Amino acid sequence: MMCVTSGSNSSKKEQNEQLTVYQLSTVIGPAGPRVLRIMENAMVSDAISGSSWSSTTWEVLRPRQEKKDWVDVVWFKGAVPKHCFTMWVTNYDRLPTRSRLAGWGMLVSAECAFCSRFDETRDHLMLTCEYST
Repeated sequence: MMCVTSGSNSSKKEQNEQLTVYQLSTVIGPAGPRVLRIMENAMVSDAISGSSWSSTTWEVLRPRQEKKDWVDVVWFKGAVPKHCFTMWVTNYDRLPTRSRLAGWGMLVSAECAFCSRFDETRDHLMLTCEYST
């Protein structure tokens, strides 16, 4: 399947000169036409005539990852968005803790701001610090 694109900030004459032809399989791989259930030599207009093409294309271009075990604990209907975001960032170990900030070269003490006994890490803050748990 072929896709024709042009620059959007150009005049019509410049756009006609800048038309570029891409083979869709270079974007979505050689199995793309089969997954999208279209002929290999189909035109874009042929492919989008079906109503399910856009959703199928989205699923091919943006495949979903497996559902995580903790997703229902974090993203439930009555959750506070700020708490959900903090829990999500915590699960991926991306909290800007003092030990991470010090590791990035910032001039801060790596000690826990609550107990001052251990380095402030995700695990310390969420699991072992006697003041925050």
